[in-house]
Amino acid sequence: MATATKAQATRINVALPATLLEEFKATVPPRKRNQFIVALIERELRRLRLLKAWDEAGGAWSDEDYPHLKTREDIDQWVRSLRERSMPKSWDEILLEGNEDDEPSAGHEYSDLEVAQGATN
Repeated sequence: MATATKAQATRINVALPATLLEEFKATVPPRKRNQFIVALIERELRRLRLLKAWDEAGGAWSDEDYPHLKTREDIDQWVRSLRERSMPKSWDEILLEGNEDDEPSAGHEYSDLEVAQGATN
């Protein structure tokens, strides 16, 4: 979210506890205070929006709908199985995937996997 420019800015009056104001003045340089407050409000509003979205999404996922994903270990196993199914098992398979439509060039040496899969035919 972009910070407001001076043309867009509107002044407000905010009352702060004296000790908080003293610490603020001691910590943030005078010409940086407005920028600091704007960034702080933007960050806090974003956090509140995310919390609201989190609360509204509550219940969208139920254990009854996904009994195989109830625990952290179940989820880890499920992700692991997805990765294993989608990733090639060896460099030979990776090379074959990239060259499935290509004819081997003259002098090409076939790997054991290519030979086993009948790539030389």
